[in-house]
Amino acid sequence: MIHNYSLGVEHEFHKGWFASIAYAGNAARDLSGSLNINQPPADPPYNFNPQINSGTIFPYVYAPYQGYAAINTFVNAREANYNALEATLRHTLGNLFLSAAYTYQHALSEIRGNALFNGVSSIQDAYHPGNDYGSSTFNATQTFSVSAVWNIPLFASAQGPKRALLGGWKYADVTTVYSGFNMDPQLAIPFQGLATRPDTTGQSVSGPKTVAEWFNTAAFVAPPAGYFGNAGTGIIKGPGLINFDMALFKDFRVTERHRIQFRADLFNVFNHTNFRNVNTTFGAGDFGQVTSAADPRIAELSMHYAF
Repeated sequence: MIHNYSLGVEHEFHKGWFASIAYAGNAARDLSGSLNINQPPADPPYNFNPQINSGTIFPYVYAPYQGYAAINTFVNAREANYNALEATLRHTLGNLFLSAAYTYQHALSEIRGNALFNGVSSIQDAYHPGNDYGSSTFNATQTFSVSAVWNIPLFASAQGPKRALLGGWKYADVTTVYSGFNMDPQLAIPFQGLATRPDTTGQSVSGPKTVAEWFNTAAFVAPPAGYFGNAGTGIIKGPGLINFDMALFKDFRVTERHRIQFRADLFNVFNHTNFRNVNTTFGAGDFGQVTSAADPRIAELSMHYAF
């Protein structure tokens, strides 16, 4: 069940300018997710029997349903929320089409991943699934985009070959800027027991944002035996993106129904380095390191025949 709500104000200005500002949000309830109903229960003061961390005992000897390992079932009990401030500006008059949009947003969810309805949800503590509620992994706090098409008016009134070769060119731009997505800290160490996330040390998670150390790795430590990691979900901010794609193109009409289009496309025209994946698994050799990047500048020249 999803409730959607929004409130906006729009206004059209002189000479084809249109602006709007709006609040938008939704609340999703009864989302599907998996739950291990045979998870070994708490053993006070521990979250689970610390003997499980030894690696010499089958964890499910402490489980409520003896003789079975994990018993995963689907439950429709997860929830998610989204709230955003949205601003747009458009111009649609004359030789210029321009559309710009800015969004300041926050998405929170118990489901970890990029899909809300895939029925998969890795919960650290099946008895307290609400502890996994945090910033969604598809949440980018700020996004900004601009798209523009300019019918270049130069040589529009020329005649003959000059008009055919130099008139009628169009310029297009797509600019995309967004802050990084939230990421979950993970855990992969020997004898980690039932914990799937590390503990926090109290230091700031924000780091130098370098390839070797994107976030502050000293902010995390292995949890003690018998305890779940207390690091929250979505507390690591991944790399953002700054990208400019541009194109210059023109249609050369052969007959009334046949035309040839020449295009020059530049993707990531300023060759800005956009980092992508970061290893957030405590215990991995490359913990905290950037592991990949988006494409560098790509140039394409092409011709299209339409009939």
